[in-house]
Amino acid sequence: MTSATTSPTLTKLRRRLLAWYRKHGRDLPWRRVDDPYHAMVAEFMLQQTGVARVLPVYDSFLRRFPSLKALADAPVSDVIRAWSGMGYNRRAINLQRTARVIVDEHNGVIPGDPHTLEKLPGIGRYTAAAIACFAFQRPVAVMDTNIRRVLGRLIAGHSDIDADAGWTLAEAAVPSDGTRASAWHQALMDLGATVCSARRPKCGECPVNDLCAARPLFDSANQDGTNRPQLQYAELSDTLPTLKVAEHPQPKQQGWIGTTRYYRGRIVETLRNHSNGTLPLDELGPLVTDDYIATRHSEWLQELLTALERDGLVAVSGEMAGLPE
Repeated sequence: MTSATTSPTLTKLRRRLLAWYRKHGRDLPWRRVDDPYHAMVAEFMLQQTGVARVLPVYDSFLRRFPSLKALADAPVSDVIRAWSGMGYNRRAINLQRTARVIVDEHNGVIPGDPHTLEKLPGIGRYTAAAIACFAFQRPVAVMDTNIRRVLGRLIAGHSDIDADAGWTLAEAAVPSDGTRASAWHQALMDLGATVCSARRPKCGECPVNDLCAARPLFDSANQDGTNRPQLQYAELSDTLPTLKVAEHPQPKQQGWIGTTRYYRGRIVETLRNHSNGTLPLDELGPLVTDDYIATRHSEWLQELLTALERDGLVAVSGEMAGLPE
């Protein structure tokens, strides 16, 4: 039986994709610095936020909090202010909580073990694996949307695989050497972000298009899908279970304006931009929504504030609301 990590096609695919990455990989600031703290900050920011929006905030955040200890010791309100422009403000709270746990329970040293990382606030399977792989060169599988799509197309011949199947592919394909594992996953991410996109993949620019099981699906010269190259999956099939196709398409996202998350963000942004970060509720309401009427909307506002306070994003005292200290 050919093992997944030694199959000839996978070896060729890795070699070629890593060569492409050395020449065409994105120049991202967290890749230039050998600092687990920088990697951790970047991974928290990249949760649900694109690279373009992360870049300016990443730089300013690290200037404000240049070390794990500086972040752990900072007032919560300063961390929330430094997160401006990112959205999903709970990530800022979880990032600081994680910094404090590491200072208090790990002697200020960020763990390199993904299972230990996953126990920290706001860190799930992907973020734990990414920090372990990119910051500590651990040969662990990393799987995000780009990686799942790229590996699904390259190996299984389609990208409609569920998350479990995505992790299975990532684990089968990860190199055993940590340094190569880090570059491998970054190469897959960059290929997915710049070439193997979800809607219009640029197959002609792909460095591994002749090895891709899904290439015929996008090739105008072979619309019927005949001669579909399944060699790669055949070589790996002894080590992989049957890959599950995602049963249901992702639901269309609800419009942003008018959602609870929208108004939560408005409250935090309003307090963040106010000079002292504190406002009376009767002044805050009209700044959150133009049609605010206290007799009609005060209970609605209070419910939002209660949830935000529970998440550590605001502090409410009587008829005043502000950023937590």
